[in-house]
Amino acid sequence: ELELLQANRALPPHRHHVRLLAMIDNTRKLLAGVIFTASAQHGLGRDILLRILNEQTTSPSQGPTGALDEISLALQMALLYALDLSVLHRREDGEELAKKLPLIQDPDLISVLLDELTPHPNQSHDQPEKTSGVRALCQLALGLALAALKRAPQSLLRRGGGPEVKVELLDQDEVLVDAAIDGKVFE
Repeated sequence: ELELLQANRALPPHRHHVRLLAMIDNTRKLLAGVIFTASAQHGLGRDILLRILNEQTTSPSQGPTGALDEISLALQMALLYALDLSVLHRREDGEELAKKLPLIQDPDLISVLLDELTPHPNQSHDQPEKTSGVRALCQLALGLALAALKRAPQSLLRRGGGPEVKVELLDQDEVLVDAAIDGKVFE
């Protein structure tokens, strides 16, 4: 935002510069909170989910202690909520609620996420340390979601009239969990 303002010569004088920075930071925090809340209530659509996944796995922002800052933490939690299928096991009407989640409604989303998160044999392991943990956490979350879908009722996977979730994609759960462990998700 600052680069765009500077390029267009729209930066205020120095005395207002601090207020502008605070306003931008506050707006980013509020937007991250909105995304987190939306994800917790009804999941995230494909475009938003992939954009946040890309942002978080390439350049999450860190606070002064080296941990994720408030904005990245809210976005990471939104990703985890978007991949969470524990509603299948927590509630009696979990199957009906899960049918409304984008991960189930959009069967191609699983294959797109697998393309993003599955480690490839020729992929280098030279990821920056600050992004490897976030990526490993996403791999673990998707692996657990796929494992939950494998145990889900078949009626959830085979929806009448709509495209089906490909069962062979669900077998990638162990690959993702192993990749997350290799990525030191628990360290």
